[in-house]
Amino acid sequence: MNVATSRSTRLIEAYDMMRKGVLYLLIADLVLSIIVIVSISSLMIVGFRTIIEKGPGRFIATQLLKNLSSHLVPIDLHVRTSFVIAEPKLTFIVFLFIGFVASVTLFFIGLWGKFLPGLRILKDVVPEISTAESLIRIGYFWGLILLLVSIPLVFLIIGILTFVISLILIFLGNIGLIILSFKLRDIEKDDLYLVSGVLFIIGLIFRLMNLFAWIILYISLGKSIEKHKSHPSQPTSLPFPPI
Repeated sequence: MNVATSRSTRLIEAYDMMRKGVLYLLIADLVLSIIVIVSISSLMIVGFRTIIEKGPGRFIATQLLKNLSSHLVPIDLHVRTSFVIAEPKLTFIVFLFIGFVASVTLFFIGLWGKFLPGLRILKDVVPEISTAESLIRIGYFWGLILLLVSIPLVFLIIGILTFVISLILIFLGNIGLIILSFKLRDIEKDDLYLVSGVLFIIGLIFRLMNLFAWIILYISLGKSIEKHKSHPSQPTSLPFPPI
């Protein structure tokens, strides 16, 4: 096996493991995004109900429903003046918690079981991605652990502190992922990696963009695997020693 074939084989192995990890990370991010959207929507609904029932809107809503009720089947005044919006129940909170734990578990499986091992292989072949690998490994792994620790301690000062630190570490992990995407673009000469990196940057503010970034990264890694299977890397020409 020559140097070119060996390098291509290592790259294929690295990209394949990373791609499998990205699939787990994509699913985990999707579940987490759904949880965030549902949680924010629930808080908005509860806030809206509070404004209507306890604020100035109560009188307007009551009068409006009274007028409407004259054309409808008579019902109890309390029912007419109350929106049928239930308070978050214990089962709902448990559902969100289970979804969050499932999301973090999938993230750990994808990150620690697939993505990082593939990234370590890639680092052996391409040392330039060492910084990105370190940021992703330290930021995501320890950031998620601290995030899980923060949940039962959320009402304590130590819990708030660990939560803030976890967000900082996860942010560093995101920076590592952005750097990795740009490095892969330079290595593979594929602009899809650049698109993925830009989407990860936008995802720092609008986290839903991360889903599209993971999808693009998954596709890009697949293309790189096929490229190296079809066209193994050419060995680098070494200069002749001076005579």
